[in-house]
Amino acid sequence: MDQEPKPADIRFLPTNGLEVPDWNPRKTMSEPGLAALEAYVKAGGTIPRIWVWGGDGKSVISGQRRLTVYRRLGKLLIEAEILHVSLEEAQRLARSSNRGDTLNWLEEYESWEGYFQPGSKLTDEAIGALEGVGADWIGRARALLAVLNPASRKLIRESLAEISTDEGAKNKGNNDGSEVFGNIKKPLKKRISKSEKKRGLLEDTAFPLTSLWNKRSIQEAQTLAEKALPVILVREMKGHQVKALVKWVSAGNDPEEFGKLGVRSEGFGKLGIKSEELGVKTEKKAKPEIATSPNAPIGAAPRIYESAPYVKEHGSLISGVFWCCLLHPGLARVIYSPSTAA
Repeated sequence: MDQEPKPADIRFLPTNGLEVPDWNPRKTMSEPGLAALEAYVKAGGTIPRIWVWGGDGKSVISGQRRLTVYRRLGKLLIEAEILHVSLEEAQRLARSSNRGDTLNWLEEYESWEGYFQPGSKLTDEAIGALEGVGADWIGRARALLAVLNPASRKLIRESLAEISTDEGAKNKGNNDGSEVFGNIKKPLKKRISKSEKKRGLLEDTAFPLTSLWNKRSIQEAQTLAEKALPVILVREMKGHQVKALVKWVSAGNDPEEFGKLGVRSEGFGKLGIKSEELGVKTEKKAKPEIATSPNAPIGAAPRIYESAPYVKEHGSLISGVFWCCLLHPGLARVIYSPSTAA
């Protein structure tokens, strides 16, 4: 006999008693999107109920933007459906429900972090099958998250904070639909919104930081990554420049000194770092036009000649007269005859 479905557990919960747990992948929210959603609710629009985990009765699985808007409007209660599921299932629902509004790469990676806990027997292939992504993406996430401590992740989140889209207002804060990661051969940047490609740290730019873990403890690697990230973000480095910076830092050098003018360049060459990888933009100075006297002493500094104002103003006329005289010697005699000169 088939088991009858349980009735939904729907309640009105106090907005100040709810919280967004760490395992919810949505860490950033678009301010324009929140403002639009707020205006919609304020005008009397209705929104879907939020989902709350029944394990503690306060952790929001889906609906953090709706909750934020209700709090801004001073609403004391919000309609919620209590889901009586395991913590693992609640985490899976949080990941899937947030895929309707594209997560940035760090949020996506952190949503898988629960699988990486010590003692877990799940392989990257098994995790990938559960999440609908290639196993190689799971491996990249595992390696990159390991070298990013909380301070480093905070810096990256701040760099990605302004790239969120405004889809939250368009679908009234309801996260539905899904995004499936393709094969590892398809570059990650192809799955990122155009706005994220214009600003913020891309995953393939950050990934070279994983090399800092080679022959070091994870604590040392995290410390070096934290020191390198401000330089990467301020200079808006690309992936090949980050690789060069990692070589520089791994050799015991200060990240702030990487590529600076005045720093001795011998060290860069020994590390195999090319000049174009230094990430420093230099302006080309225009060379002044100079003329040297044929009678100048050997070794004398070149002299810069300034044209007379008359020559600057009537240069084309003088040039025309010169060529006329050259081609018609008779005209030259007329122009420069003693009577003309008088």
